Amino acid sequence: MLEGLIRASNKTLESCRIGCLLKRIYFSLKFYQVSNLQFIIELDGQMNLGELSYIRKESSLAFEPYDGRHGCSTLIINDIELVVGDENTVLFTEGYFPEQFWVKSKLNIPESKPGKLSVDRKFFSAKENEGMSIRLTQPAEWEVTHDPFSGWICIGDKFAVGNKVIEYCSRQKVVLSEEGELLSLWIKPHIKMDV
Repeated sequence: MLEGLIRASNKTLESCRIGCLLKRIYFSLKFYQVSNLQFIIELDGQMNLGELSYIRKESSLAFEPYDGRHGCSTLIINDIELVVGDENTVLFTEGYFPEQFWVKSKLNIPESKPGKLSVDRKFFSAKENEGMSIRLTQPAEWEVTHDPFSGWICIGDKFAVGNKVIEYCSRQKVVLSEEGELLSLWIKPHIKMDV
């Protein structure tokens, strides 16, 4: 009987190893990392409207767009996804966002103007990468700072305030360098305790 248990546990261990290997292959095919991606701001463009929520029991951000549009590709910062539509427009932010990594601190929220944010087609095409998730940073690479008084959360460089700033979606804005590189993402979700 003991020999049977050992053989069964060895088969289970082997199948776990194969499963882990297959998962690694899948994720290496499905996700890849790029650097030096650039964005374009259109101040005369329409920002996306909707409801941004943080669902505490799921440790995740959820966005409900008023127009019902959902993207065809995503750009990942830490584990948060910038959802990109088929015209290369950044629509909204959502995804896994564990609160235990947030650093509490007062933030100077950058002034912004509403508008449209797009990914420069020279660097990325959402249509050509349909269904793909492109990683801009490694998980937990960028610092996350939460200001409990204002409700704003900064992912990235919280001091990068003198550059290009646009609110591309309800309660969501980005700070870009003069060249259009992403320096920080700012969000102000409604916190939902037990949904």
